[in-house]
Amino acid sequence: MLIEELKCPTAKSRRAGPQEAVSLITWVNKAFGNHGESLKVNCTPPSGTEFPIGQTTVTCHTEDQKGHQKNCTFKVDVMGKCYG
Repeated sequence: MLIEELKCPTAKSRRAGPQEAVSLITWVNKAFGNHGESLKVNCTPPSGTEFPIGQTTVTCHTEDQKGHQKNCTFKVDVMGKCYG
């Protein structure tokens, strides 16, 4: 079995609440082997993390039963309150 596809989400942008320094961000990852079977995807930091204001790179990884690996990355951008 080989890893046919690993899909990371597109970049995520959110505005933190008025009195918050973080924003909870979630997403869904998909990975498939060359026979259409689903593979487990692990991301660091994981979906459901409270991301701080600023930009964070998320790295996702999958591995098949034979040790073939694929990685993908995407950016999470949390914006603070705008003053002005």
